[in-house]
Amino acid sequence: WLSILDRHGDELRTALGWASERGLVEPFERLAVSMWRYWRVRSSFAEGRRWLEAAVASTAGISPDAPKEAIELRGRCLIGAGSLANYQGDYVRALAVLSEGLALCRRIGDEPGIANALAILAHSRVMIGDDTEAEEMLEESLAIFTRLERKRGVGYAKYCLGSLMVRREDYPRARIYLEEGLSLMEELEDSWWIENTLLELGWATERLGDHAAALTALERAKALGRSFNDRRGTARALMHIASVKLSAGNPGEAGASYRESLTLFSQIGDKWGIVSCIEGVAAAAFREEDGEYA
Repeated sequence: WLSILDRHGDELRTALGWASERGLVEPFERLAVSMWRYWRVRSSFAEGRRWLEAAVASTAGISPDAPKEAIELRGRCLIGAGSLANYQGDYVRALAVLSEGLALCRRIGDEPGIANALAILAHSRVMIGDDTEAEEMLEESLAIFTRLERKRGVGYAKYCLGSLMVRREDYPRARIYLEEGLSLMEELEDSWWIENTLLELGWATERLGDHAAALTALERAKALGRSFNDRRGTARALMHIASVKLSAGNPGEAGASYRESLTLFSQIGDKWGIVSCIEGVAAAAFREEDGEYA
């Protein structure tokens, strides 16, 4: 399906533009929201955000008495736009649209939408330093997905909890959550989420001092990222591989990986990744005693 969407990308853009120009709000929203995961996997964040933000703008000020279907559709457009904003490090905008999306999902009792919005919103919270509320959101998301018996959702929530624990530097707990999430995603053969979970698991494993296991996980994640043309996933894998190499005393190889990662992050406009890689390049240069460049 990714390949099919690649081949028909120009036709889909024409359809989106045609519907938008003629004010065909519902068809425009439906097509845009159905494609946001494609844009996410292909790291086409700027394009996806442009269409989804246009869809959000087309229903601004929606009436509280609007039909449930219209509210649900707007909620999902908001969640898609917020997710892509997260991937570009635009957390202020992500928080705004995701909070509205969550509120709409709660209004109509859309439990899958609530659980998804909570998990994505929690990421925004973590990245601005509000991890207490983020953990509460993720626990609620996990509880909903568990009650609905949605394995992919449970795996996703565990991935998010593991990511939170990585950022808290609680690596043993992170490893538990991430290994549980990875097991579910492998059971479902969901390769894209396997890739993402391996990235976080590799990071946690490296911080626990197991460089060999970390490299194995990260190299596998990098291969999956390249297979999806997932520039962000590939960039993250390269960045974490660089960190492992730096810890192992190979600053030359680490610097090369950081620079390759920096190029990819720059292409997709991921501010967090860009800053992290600049720091990494500087650290590698310092280890090589090139203090001025660092």
